[in-house]
Amino acid sequence: MKIHQVRFKPVVLAVLTSMAVLSTTGASAGTITGWNNTVGPDVTRDGTNIYGDNNYTESNGVMIGDRQSNTIPNGYGDAVLIGNNVAASEGNSPDGVYWTGPVAIGNDVSAGLSSVAVGTASSAKAGAVALGLSADASDNAIAVGLDSAASDHAISMGTGSHASGTGSVAIGNRAPAGGEGSIVIGSNSTDDGQSYVFSVGSGDQQRRVINVADGIDDTDAVNMRQLNALSEQIAQNVLGSTYLQSTVHAAVPAASGSLFAADGATGEVATATGAHAVAMGANAQATADNSVALGANSVADRANSVSVGAAGGERQITNVAAGTQGTDAVNLNQLNGAVSQANGYTDQAIAGAKNDMKHYSDRAAAATLAMPSIPVLNNGEKWVGAAVGNYGSSTAVGVAAAYQATANLNVGLGASSSNGGSVALKAQAGYRW
Repeated sequence: MKIHQVRFKPVVLAVLTSMAVLSTTGASAGTITGWNNTVGPDVTRDGTNIYGDNNYTESNGVMIGDRQSNTIPNGYGDAVLIGNNVAASEGNSPDGVYWTGPVAIGNDVSAGLSSVAVGTASSAKAGAVALGLSADASDNAIAVGLDSAASDHAISMGTGSHASGTGSVAIGNRAPAGGEGSIVIGSNSTDDGQSYVFSVGSGDQQRRVINVADGIDDTDAVNMRQLNALSEQIAQNVLGSTYLQSTVHAAVPAASGSLFAADGATGEVATATGAHAVAMGANAQATADNSVALGANSVADRANSVSVGAAGGERQITNVAAGTQGTDAVNLNQLNGAVSQANGYTDQAIAGAKNDMKHYSDRAAAATLAMPSIPVLNNGEKWVGAAVGNYGSSTAVGVAAAYQATANLNVGLGASSSNGGSVALKAQAGYRW
């Protein structure tokens, strides 16, 4: 054993000695350790630290790892690159905006100005945030989650969620938002590629939207409580209408009775100034207390409200399951069903009223025809007669009697009744000279 240790020591010393030799070109700034690291000519001040091999930078910052490349010109602020095969580039950076160096952590990561990219194979362009394995965020976008992706000014959160529409929002595992300005929330929800819609499900997987306050303005969502009240009001208006009471005469009683800004804001220049408010989406604004603004340019300016658009920029809410509770949102199928039911009830009520009116008319006509006609009598004569009358669907029978009291005075009495109807009475007196 002693002989083996003696022979091995020179080898170890040779390796350690070779690792201590550095190969660095360009201006020296800060601490640089490793093999074949290169800094640009503008890197002049202290503050650049490189730990690794085969790295290149044109600006100040920290580089930890191998095969890193920072081509952002000096003057934008320090970049922080940690990992292997990390790249930082200027990308699309318009003038008039204060840009800073990116933060990129992980292997095979790329990042633009003022961006944050964390996770293996993640990518964040200028002003974007990408967090997670293979997360991809375009300019001024946010992508959080495994294999999440967000296009320009979009927000994507969840495994496999893709907000490919400009300014769209996708929240939930495998939730795609392909339409411009659309909002998709929930696992496997989709907007079916439609622009400026709000979806909480898909064609075969709907969700109920619960705890919806009563709508006030024309573009507000309607809840079940309001829909039921509308149905009841229509029924009351039909049952209590003057038309039915005057034509049918039925005994129907009338009824009585920037990336992250403000409190809870997410999205490029989103602002949530109301207490406990939430704003998500490019330029979304939640100014009222307990309000929620979802989607690019959405405005929530009423307390305890959820807004998915703004005046002149409204969105549809798609894939809404049928509401069951009083504060649930109502979908178009339910609304159309309620209107259809109300129309059907109205048509049935009016048809019944017309049918009843016809029966009353037929009975009245039949009773009139069944009333016997009293003939002219001589003084002291008496007369009794009977008759049958029919009109439409009704038949009536009648009887009458008369007496010639004097040469000038006669009196008579008659009665008739139709099937299922009331009894009609007739009394008369006549005087001649």
